[in-house]
Amino acid sequence: MIRAIRVWSCSLLWVLVVFVTHTTSEAIATWEQKDPFSAPTPRAFHTMAWSSAAGGLYVFGGVDGSSDLNDLHLYVHEDPQGWQRKVPFSTPSPRDQPTMAWSSAAGGLYMLGGINSRVQLNEPNDLYLYVPEANQWQKINATGDAPSPCYGHTMGWSSDAGLYVFGGRQLFVDGSGDHNDLHLYVHEANHWQKINATGDVPSPRYGHTMAWSSAAGGLYVFGGLSGGYLNDLYLYVHEANQWQKINALGDVPTPRFRHTMVWSGAEAGGLYLFGGWNLREDYLNDLYLYIHEANQWHEIHAGGDIPSPREGHTMAWSSAAGGLYVFGGSGRGYRYLNDLYLYVVEATQWHHIPNNWQAPSPRSGHTMAWSSAAGGLYVFGGSDDIGGGAAYNDLFFLPEVNVTVAVAPVDVGQKDIIVAAVAISSGSAFFLLLTFCAFYKRQLRLKEAASKLKKDLELNNPLAIKNFFLYSDACLVRFECLKEIYQKGQAWPRRQEADGMTVGGATALVTRKELEDVMYDEDSRKFYLPSEDDESSKLTEVHFCSVSHSWEAMEHPDPWRDQLRETINRLDHLRGHVWIFYDYASLYQFPRKTNKQMQSFNRALSHMHLLYAHDWVNVEIISKLTDQAVKEKMERDNSYIEVYNVKIGAVGPVPIAELTFNDVPYLERGWCIAEMQWASTREGEDHAVPEPPEQFAKRLCQLKFTHRSDASAVQELQEKVFREKTGRTTKLRFDKLPPEQVHILCSALQHYPKLEMITISRTKLQPTGVAAVLRCRAVLAVLVNCDLRDEEAAAMQDILENETTAVKQLEVGRNDNMSLNASKSLTLAALKKNVKLLLETEAQ
Repeated sequence: MIRAIRVWSCSLLWVLVVFVTHTTSEAIATWEQKDPFSAPTPRAFHTMAWSSAAGGLYVFGGVDGSSDLNDLHLYVHEDPQGWQRKVPFSTPSPRDQPTMAWSSAAGGLYMLGGINSRVQLNEPNDLYLYVPEANQWQKINATGDAPSPCYGHTMGWSSDAGLYVFGGRQLFVDGSGDHNDLHLYVHEANHWQKINATGDVPSPRYGHTMAWSSAAGGLYVFGGLSGGYLNDLYLYVHEANQWQKINALGDVPTPRFRHTMVWSGAEAGGLYLFGGWNLREDYLNDLYLYIHEANQWHEIHAGGDIPSPREGHTMAWSSAAGGLYVFGGSGRGYRYLNDLYLYVVEATQWHHIPNNWQAPSPRSGHTMAWSSAAGGLYVFGGSDDIGGGAAYNDLFFLPEVNVTVAVAPVDVGQKDIIVAAVAISSGSAFFLLLTFCAFYKRQLRLKEAASKLKKDLELNNPLAIKNFFLYSDACLVRFECLKEIYQKGQAWPRRQEADGMTVGGATALVTRKELEDVMYDEDSRKFYLPSEDDESSKLTEVHFCSVSHSWEAMEHPDPWRDQLRETINRLDHLRGHVWIFYDYASLYQFPRKTNKQMQSFNRALSHMHLLYAHDWVNVEIISKLTDQAVKEKMERDNSYIEVYNVKIGAVGPVPIAELTFNDVPYLERGWCIAEMQWASTREGEDHAVPEPPEQFAKRLCQLKFTHRSDASAVQELQEKVFREKTGRTTKLRFDKLPPEQVHILCSALQHYPKLEMITISRTKLQPTGVAAVLRCRAVLAVLVNCDLRDEEAAAMQDILENETTAVKQLEVGRNDNMSLNASKSLTLAALKKNVKLLLETEAQ
């Protein structure tokens, strides 16, 4: 327990000062592992429901890694034996991913649907009722329109109406696909009704979430997956029999599935949504609250120990705790988790509840339920491998946790640490002191390593681009490889497949040893690679190149090979080693199955600006999307492309026509504009002006992101690059700037504190543009062929006569549109200001 600091001592106690790098909760999660008689076998993708009548948890079905199951178990909290194996009559067939709900009206458990991944179910939309008193499954031969056979659907009991079922995915049956039908089972009438509701019916989906809201008098449905990931919100109003698409205000969550959503009750806020998996197969850890009365989403920027991104976790609302419990799941790098968090609504704080030694092992696909009768959380089963390869059948119980925080922050370098006074026995004091010393020494080494890494990756370090690839394990593609795969009619390879490719006896990707051997010559400002022949002193120039482009389909950025052709055409003039960064071939793509792959991807992502802002990188911006005629021809030819196929879990040929296309223009995409911005800061870049951060932040709101949460990272990196580059730039040169770039120039020039010279050519500056030039800190300003007329002359004259300017020499060359009178007036103003004016006009 961490309390306020009081340093004290006595003969039997030692006081040890422990440095903790994160805020720590006072409470400890005292897990109790239940090991009762007749427990269920290990499994995943089962279903679980709490029964207030039975005072316990029912678990049914699932998959154990080799077969699907159909056994039923009841765990009674107050029973010393705990688990009771139920062996009822007329047991449903084995299955996983069914849904189950307790019905107070029926006095039993309803179970519907599911999937057997090995054989087709005879009736995969069958409905069963388990009656505890009779220990019997009853197959419900209901009248009416039953739901379509499916899994991944949602089901919920409403005391006002009955059993609602929505959506789901169907396999093994003709006409398979995703559904969007809503059904209601009325217990009293033993009758299914297909609800032909009016209004805006949600699109077909599975992996969505559904929650009954007593305040709204209906069902909320959010997100899911069907072709693409979704982030739409719908409300089915029971009394009106109407779907409403909720065009909510505020911070709408990004598209996702396998997230969690619970209704907390209007008095506690409303509809809470957390985590999941999104469009680019990234894990999420954002928390949202939807307030029914205000029709508004709020992204909750909570403090404390925020859970890491995850999907396949469980979430439960606890009225006793006044918040949300989140446990386990699957995180980045397919790492399985067993951490427990509590979000306290009143405090807007996440609390990590440290586990005791009996805590559940890391897992995903488990079930969790809050029991008010037992006063705590139950966690059962799950898997530490996709598909139930290593499934669990253990049950854990966590009593209600009271969480408080006592923190005494101490500023040490860049970290806030907590000083905790802990009373320990003299026998263990020396051991703990040694442990602390080792920890402190390790922290110093980590700090030194971080400082070195920061220096290695600084933009003004020529070797930073080389260091980036060595640090991140991102890879460069050889130009020769691109030419060969294009000639063979192939597309860009995915990084995972490119790792094993060879071209003309060499690897398709540049090796780590080659990168380590690259040298930089300060005199020529070029990179060279020594010959592999030890006796040869030959050096070959190395060109680092990066390509900024659109992803024209979710599965592959360049399915029509148009970007590949354009890249080859643009770089064909370079001689020597031409090494190219193209994200699809250079970074590990979905699915990233190992921690190494995930670490590489994250390291590269956090330093992406180096690939476009570094002065020694040749950046190619391919802003044009593939022509429609090219697309249509390849689709008519039934062209295929090798991409990762989720259905088979491997790379395989897929018809291009079946890909998920993205036709958003390059200039409307957030990451693309960021890459253009970073490229515009490079030395020698003369066709674009770096945008001031405050101006870029406003534009960012209108740009499209696959996942909106990237916007903050992009904005932060853009500001970092802008400040670093403008802070040391002494010379600027721009040529053929379009009008919108001139507008940016006017606001950007004031951000160059060390600017000495600016040259602008073949650009229509207008009065605001020339005024901005004379107001900047440059001593020499050169304006060549900028179509300066009397209006621009008047603007410059006004600055010279009425304001202070740093410009000491102003050169206006090849300007034929300024009148003689305007030229004379400008010359006179320059003389009075002691500014040397070189004016070349037709009037002379």
